Amino acid sequence: MDNFKNKKIYQISFNIFLFLVLPIAVLAPMGTWIPLIVMALITFSSIKSFENLKFDKKYIILLLTFILATLLGYFLFNFEIKNIIRLISLYFILFSFLLVLSLYEVKNNFKSTTIQLVISLMISFFIIILDYSFQLGLKLWLSDNLDFKNFNHFYSFKKWISFTEFQKNHQLIIENYLSNTYDRGIAAISVLALPISALCIFLNFKKTAFLVLFFTTIVLFTFFNIAALMSFLLAFLLFSCLIFIRFFKKKTLLIVMLIYISISPIFLGNLNYKNLPDYQNEIETRFDLLQNKILNDYPFFYNNNINYSFYQMAVNAFNKSDKKTPIFLHSLNYYLLKLESKIIHRRVIWSFSKQKILERPLFGHGIFSSRDIGDQYKILDNVNQILPAIPLHPHNNILQIWLELGVVGIILFYIFLCIFINKIYQIKKINRQYAAFSLASLFQIFLIGQFSYGFWQTWWISIIFINIFIYNILYKKLLQAR
Repeated sequence: MDNFKNKKIYQISFNIFLFLVLPIAVLAPMGTWIPLIVMALITFSSIKSFENLKFDKKYIILLLTFILATLLGYFLFNFEIKNIIRLISLYFILFSFLLVLSLYEVKNNFKSTTIQLVISLMISFFIIILDYSFQLGLKLWLSDNLDFKNFNHFYSFKKWISFTEFQKNHQLIIENYLSNTYDRGIAAISVLALPISALCIFLNFKKTAFLVLFFTTIVLFTFFNIAALMSFLLAFLLFSCLIFIRFFKKKTLLIVMLIYISISPIFLGNLNYKNLPDYQNEIETRFDLLQNKILNDYPFFYNNNINYSFYQMAVNAFNKSDKKTPIFLHSLNYYLLKLESKIIHRRVIWSFSKQKILERPLFGHGIFSSRDIGDQYKILDNVNQILPAIPLHPHNNILQIWLELGVVGIILFYIFLCIFINKIYQIKKINRQYAAFSLASLFQIFLIGQFSYGFWQTWWISIIFINIFIYNILYKKLLQAR
């Protein structure tokens, strides 16, 4: 760290905010960008001299091209004052990430950084578990005070509800909604668990790495964030395949990614968004047929179990019955139908997005335009509830880029992917295991992005950048160890 002023103060300050990333992501995810920005400011202010600063040219070119493309779309299609403020914020986060990634120097002994990350992860686990187990409502209380309600008066005295007052007046909300409020935090934990485990293994903290992965799995199964759970399990399966079977050829991987990104609007948007009620009614009919089949084959299945979940009833029936395979298959079919009922609305959103993509395929409708486009057109569900055609965003990162930035945005995104995949395969020449960790993480993030969260949400971008930053530490240590 020869290019930094007071190295000790810099490292301590930097690590404090790195430590805070996960607790903030769990308790106040909308503020996850704050530690990233502060880490960049600490790095920038600690540099002795700017004469020897060198940024990777490909990152600078990519960032400048992205800025030009988004500004062009803003002025041509989506000219609103609120969006230019969001754009400036996005550029600031991107530049902060580039600054931290390029200038951070890894200490010879980085055990303390790894230990801090593990402790941060464990604290985040216990915050979720304690809040949910004792129904404290801590996350809901913070959300009520911070996330939205008081933002319009951020620079004035705000009405702050005490924790005791919130628990007293909002017990019903705590009981019904507490578990769902941790979806973002659980996704953040799952995304950072793999790189933190990789750091632990590099330092020969194998038991710690196992505990990190074990606790992550327990939390994912307990709170059932489906996108985070499935992506984590599939990423772990991919990691095992890469380690024990074979590593994908880089050229094959890049071709597959290119094909998916290019044609995703066509095959993801293959429904008719106007027929949502028909799709929902068809699934409900299949639910009824399945329940009748279960009652016919196992009359005792629902008896005296009116307060039980389907899972509990299935377990009881499984234990009582001699023919266990049919019960298992019925249960599997039930949960597949539940999953299909959740995905069907996503697929309708994607079909509407496809239509709007085809209207402006080259430059898109302008960054941040998804919500406005969705609000301009309403659809009805099977109970005549009026829904926006796109609620907030398309719930698919690739479709969102297509919709807002068109072919130009897709090309930039693919170049971004190519840069990181090339880096992973360079590391593979040094160590196959850590390259497998990186590729599994890339797959995990990419998969979550196909079902959840807007691509430009600052908390999500910040978590992705912290993930890349942790792997960058690992890569630098691997190169030092050669």
